[in-house]
Amino acid sequence: MRRWKTWESIAVEDYFDDITQPNRWNSLEKLDKIHMTSNGIIPDGSKVSQLSPKNGNALNDPSLLCTVCKQLFRRPKFLRCLHSFCKSCIESLVCNEYGKEGLVVCPLCSLPSELGSKGIDALPVNFLIGATLKKRNFVVEEKKAPVRCGNCEDNAEATGQCSDCSEFLCDRCTAAHRRVRVTREHQIISLNELATEDEENNNSQCSADSCSDHGREELTYFCQTCEKLICRECTIVNHPKTTHTFEPLREASSKHRQEISELLGTIKMRSPFVKRALLEIEEACGDIPQHALAIEEQIKSSTTRYIRALKEREARLLDDLGAMREYKVTLLEQQKERLYKGIGDIESNCGLIEMMLREGSAAEVTRVKDFMTGRLQSLMNLIQDMSPTEGPELDYVTEEDLLFDVINRGGKLESSTMPPAVRLIGEGLYNAAVGKTSSFALAVREGAEMAKHDIDVRIETPDLIILTCNITENSSRLYTISYKPRIHGEHVITVLTRGEHAEESPYTVDVKKGHMCFATKSPPVCLRFGYKGKGRGELTGPSDVAAACNGIIAVADTLNDRIQLFTSKGGFLRQFGSSGEDVGKFKSPTGLCFSQAGQIVVADQQNNRIQVFSMDGVLSKVISCKGRSAGDLKNPTGVAVDEEGQLLVTDQQNHRIVVFDSNGVYCNQFGSLGTKDGEFNNPSYITVSQDGEILVTDTSNHRVQIFDPMGKFQRRFGRPGTGDGEFHYPTGITVDSSGYIFVSDRTNRVQVFNSHLRFVTKFGGKISGDGQLNGPLGLDYTPEGRVAVTDAGNNSVKVFYFPNE
Repeated sequence: MRRWKTWESIAVEDYFDDITQPNRWNSLEKLDKIHMTSNGIIPDGSKVSQLSPKNGNALNDPSLLCTVCKQLFRRPKFLRCLHSFCKSCIESLVCNEYGKEGLVVCPLCSLPSELGSKGIDALPVNFLIGATLKKRNFVVEEKKAPVRCGNCEDNAEATGQCSDCSEFLCDRCTAAHRRVRVTREHQIISLNELATEDEENNNSQCSADSCSDHGREELTYFCQTCEKLICRECTIVNHPKTTHTFEPLREASSKHRQEISELLGTIKMRSPFVKRALLEIEEACGDIPQHALAIEEQIKSSTTRYIRALKEREARLLDDLGAMREYKVTLLEQQKERLYKGIGDIESNCGLIEMMLREGSAAEVTRVKDFMTGRLQSLMNLIQDMSPTEGPELDYVTEEDLLFDVINRGGKLESSTMPPAVRLIGEGLYNAAVGKTSSFALAVREGAEMAKHDIDVRIETPDLIILTCNITENSSRLYTISYKPRIHGEHVITVLTRGEHAEESPYTVDVKKGHMCFATKSPPVCLRFGYKGKGRGELTGPSDVAAACNGIIAVADTLNDRIQLFTSKGGFLRQFGSSGEDVGKFKSPTGLCFSQAGQIVVADQQNNRIQVFSMDGVLSKVISCKGRSAGDLKNPTGVAVDEEGQLLVTDQQNHRIVVFDSNGVYCNQFGSLGTKDGEFNNPSYITVSQDGEILVTDTSNHRVQIFDPMGKFQRRFGRPGTGDGEFHYPTGITVDSSGYIFVSDRTNRVQVFNSHLRFVTKFGGKISGDGQLNGPLGLDYTPEGRVAVTDAGNNSVKVFYFPNE
């Protein structure tokens, strides 16, 4: 049975290689194209323009080449399909083929783009290409054929153009042009000036943030009524408050980014299903010849059986024909013998009777009358048997119409059946760990009617208990099913839709234990990844770490203002985010966790907000409001998700925990500034145990406090100090599947406590070695039970485990 993985886990393990197949389907073709392009040849055989030396290997980046003119982009414009072309190329495409005025058909995807009243000028500029060209300082030096003078017969090279006559002129004709009285006042522009002007126009097209109605006024507002960017002057003259609604561009941009990100997130969630369909189509294309060959053999075998049956029928009919022929001949021969004997009797008896009648006396005839009469009567009966008992004719009733009808209905070719109504995909169908939320997606096929109440998911644990799971409706055709295992071992996931099993249901998941064994005196083994820097896989002051159910490790690369994802062995996967205040950007991201739907929740500390992203880095949700009121945040640091899917945030400078529901709506809060039970002084990080208890590092009070799921204080442990069981500004905290509590503090160590809050062991120490720590902050346990710690002072992440686990 084929097991389909999620698209996000492509780089996690080598055995996911089958999913990366689409990336290689056209690899040879792409390599050929890149190779040809790097040599100045476009695949269609034409030459590209030559580049100046400072352009380097510009042609190695096909995204900078217009696919129409095969040159570096000049005034790149977006079409509705988001494909970009030079402005001049788009002008050549208008009415080029379809003949409809005001319509441009994309030469790549054939989607039409309608032009407004302003025509091509209204199309938005591709600022990404413009910025890239400007950043790399690319200059196009096109080797064009020299322009010839159109006035003289010497075919000299033109040096200028008359703006009135629109004619190219050489130096001699330019001088003559200025001497003639009729053309003396004409303006002649040199070709160099024309080229410079054209380049300036090109650059201005790629960075137009000024108002077209009010000179160089900066566009700082967005008119919601007109759906366009406006400047400060526009808010007074063209878009007054009395009739128009507008808002600052930054606020509008944030709303637009979030709206687009939510839509993008929904599409990205469906993307794995589309990619899976591509894999299935590719596999089906490869299997068609084999299936066709099998059907061909069936057809031939069936036809052979038909022919054999007809041959057998033919033999039986021929046998019957032979028997009938023998029967007829026998009957006729017997009749012929009887008739031959009868003829002889008639001739002899008739002759005798005639003689007796002729020569006998009256008395003699009378005496034998009875004999003669009886004999003649007998001969009379013999004469009546003169017709042949059997004729020579034989009839053959074929019933061909019935036979041909049966033959025509004797075989029928049919295609495959309708695809299943629902499709399942996700890590939660294959990977899970105790205490870690696992999830998978269910997509409903287009045309199939399915509601949430039609879906029944049952997860059976090894001890035959049905595990609770959550079904979240993302859209009318997309659902997320999440669950959190409580014990390790084989779990059986059954997915029913309207009482019938979904494809490949039930699934079997071997849930990992998610805890270590501390019954050893050996020091823990350490796996390190990350070194100081800004490159991929490099870290600068990481603050927190979160491990997903499939082993992927997310790291808050705080001083680089980004999130990076690694494999369980420390291999770099991807990154997202950059420095800034716009949604999707960060200023000191400090806290991380995974939601029930497998999304990454980030505490964006200096922006005073929480942002939620998909595993691909697509923004899904923003929770933002700076202040001290209910639901406001001020320097949030840690985040966690409880059993109900609620989001718990350590609101550090407000000295409290703020609770939001899964949609980001404020629910409640608990805690305040102080030293009493239930009060905080700069709480840092937060975690939730399997029993639903909430554990918070009360940093400046040098302790850990434990609350029930409703936020009611239960107990605390730890006191100020540097000894075992004591804390000096505790920060990171996590609880593994066995209830062991891991806490980091400023003594550069991680202490381990059991479920009874008793000290068990510790590891770390202020050295830069792989097994040591320098400023540990956030931590989390992996599906294998190992502990990942952000070593901020060493700009790395260290994963600890004991060798005999």
